[in-house]
Amino acid sequence: NKIFHIGINRTGSKSLCKALRILGILGIHNRGWGLKRINPELGIKRSGQWWFTDEEIKLLVKNGKNPLKELDLDSEFDAFIDFPFLHYDFLEKITPLYSNSLFIFLEVDFEDYWMRRVNRYFVYRDNRLQFPMHRQYDRYIKKYKTVDEFIKTKDTFKNYFNERMEFTNKFMLKHSKEDILKLNILGGDEWDKLCNFLEVDIPEVPFPHIGEHKKHKDLGLYFE
Repeated sequence: NKIFHIGINRTGSKSLCKALRILGILGIHNRGWGLKRINPELGIKRSGQWWFTDEEIKLLVKNGKNPLKELDLDSEFDAFIDFPFLHYDFLEKITPLYSNSLFIFLEVDFEDYWMRRVNRYFVYRDNRLQFPMHRQYDRYIKKYKTVDEFIKTKDTFKNYFNERMEFTNKFMLKHSKEDILKLNILGGDEWDKLCNFLEVDIPEVPFPHIGEHKKHKDLGLYFE
């Protein structure tokens, strides 16, 4: 069985990936961090940090190919988490290629989702030296130069959130309820629900809470 994350990002996906690894299920989060791989057929240039690019996944799907096969991902990983695996075309065209797939919907309330966006803005704006800055964050900060400018984007983020939820709800209707887990990590869901769904024993270690959300709180940079 392959496991696919559905829903939206910034919902505890890194924690989910770590939890699955503790359970012996190797998952890949986002674009993968590790080996440099070359794909001259698509003419895509990568940095050495990422296993593949977001564009690469999109092009393979658009060209009628299975990116998990083309990039040897399905032979190495059993769980696919966060973008680019959350793209609509990927979920609709690639997941049906894997029979007996399981889906984990990381639920989140919009206000919690929005607060994570707000925190990301504040932390990366005011504490640049404490966090590695990718180019996307540089653009993020330059685009919204004042707090007021950023706060005004709430409606835009809400529209995006609602669009993702609408797609996810329709997607779930196409699959058996027994194959879908609704997990709210930000709301406190931990081992019980996850292990019951996967029919495995609960490990004798705390449920992992990792990523920027946890990092920001530990540094006292999180705004309630």
